[in-house]
Parts: sequence; structure tokens; C-alpha cells
Amino acid sequence: MKTYKVKVKDKIYNVRVIEEQDDRIVVDVDGDTITVLLETRVEEKPKETSEITPQKEEKPSTPVTLPVQQQTVVPPTGKVIRTNVPGKILSILKNVGDPVKTNETVLTMESMKMEIEIKSPFNGTVKRILVKPNDYVNPGAVLVELE
Repeated sequence: MKTYKVKVKDKIYNVRVIEEQDDRIVVDVDGDTITVLLETRVEEKPKETSEITPQKEEKPSTPVTLPVQQQTVVPPTGKVIRTNVPGKILSILKNVGDPVKTNETVLTMESMKMEIEIKSPFNGTVKRILVKPNDYVNPGAVLVELE
């Protein structure tokens, strides 16, 4: 497994790559699982970059530089909505800025051939949506951040 120290806006995070696909990378950022959606391929020359320094790992690797817009590795803070089951995101019922009440359905996902409503455990306002329809998520993944 690849492990990096990533510097974003002068703050350093420990990032461990969990899964890599053509259009996304699933990473653990200081204990939070985040799906990073790739808008362009890493091989393309980015305009702006952030510094990524590899940490100790079992196999030698080359440092990778990702374009800034691809790095959604800022860990969520405050009130978050997580999933406790693996599955596929079907639909997102709220947008950034929308108010949310406790026990209100925020999104739906499919797990084990069942449709599951993910409800908010808090009152708040949607600050960030960290998934999109058709994303696959693991248990514990942060789906939505509230403020």
C-alpha cells in the first residue's frame, strides 16, 4: 500500500492509498476514508501542483504530483454523515447549502441488493458532499459534511 505525506494549504496530512481506479483513488486521510475523483489523468502536465512526498513503504515508488483541483483530501471536520455498510451511491437528495433536519434522508445507496436511505443524525446545513451517484463506498466512509 502506498503512503504519502500530502501538503495542502500549508497543512500536512498522512495519506494512505486504499484503492486505485482510472477515474478515482480511495485514500485514508488521517483516519478518514475519502474518494478522490480524477478529472484528468496524472500523466497530464498540471498547471498548479501541490507537493507530495512519499513516506516509508515496502516497495520503492516514484513521487507523484497531482493537480490541485484533484486533491479533495482536506479531512471533514464537525458534523459528518457516514455509512456503516459498503455499497453504491444511488442518489443525493440534498445540495450544498441546503438545510437538513435530524432523521431527514440525505441520500440513498444500494447495499446487498437493498436500497438504503442514509439519514442525518444532526440538524445542520450541507457544507460538502463527498460522493456522487455511482460511487462505491466502504463502511465508515464520510458521505456528507454538515455545518
